[in-house]
Amino acid sequence: MSELSVTCLLFDEDQLKALLSILPLIRKYLDREWRVDTDPSSVSDVVVVNLDDSAGGPLLEALVGKGIHAVGCARHPRLHVAGTLHRPFRGYEVLALLQEGERRAFDRSRPSRRELESEVHRFALAEWPAEFREWPKEWWRILAAIRTNCLSAAQIAQRCDLPEAEVMACLDILQERKVVSVRVDIETLDSVKEGRRPGFWRRIGARVANLLGRR
Repeated sequence: MSELSVTCLLFDEDQLKALLSILPLIRKYLDREWRVDTDPSSVSDVVVVNLDDSAGGPLLEALVGKGIHAVGCARHPRLHVAGTLHRPFRGYEVLALLQEGERRAFDRSRPSRRELESEVHRFALAEWPAEFREWPKEWWRILAAIRTNCLSAAQIAQRCDLPEAEVMACLDILQERKVVSVRVDIETLDSVKEGRRPGFWRRIGARVANLLGRR
């Protein structure tokens, strides 16, 4: 498995060295390799923010507001929100944080049911629904596309120039009417299950860099 990273923001070099010294001690309790990063543009799995720095509070609030797995760290953590780590770092707290990071990384890597349907299910129209003339004309394009081709929802959306959500809504109705056949592309299914989507983290990293640049 690829390594994960914990990004530390607003810490000095000695504090980072302390964290680096803890990682080998807790490695056997972790499922993945972890590295410590200080570059806000490469934020990935866990972010720790030094709340004793004057910029720490606003930065942490902004990160959490954007859905990033971020926690604070302070000399007096009880003065801050629950979950704030002690500074200097304590091994058991770091271990719990990274284990939670591993759990979230695993959950992110698992595609949702809709993602699986969109990418690995192939649809072919068996017959035109009796009431299709009452449906939106955009859906007629979907019916025509899968009348002679077996396509995924993503392929249909691209071919018909329609939002994928609208394509899925039409396919749901077709399946209810039992007028469409569905098969699973096993090769694509395996690649989706194993794949990651790094583009999201690149966008998040750019946002964090922008926040720090406003100091």
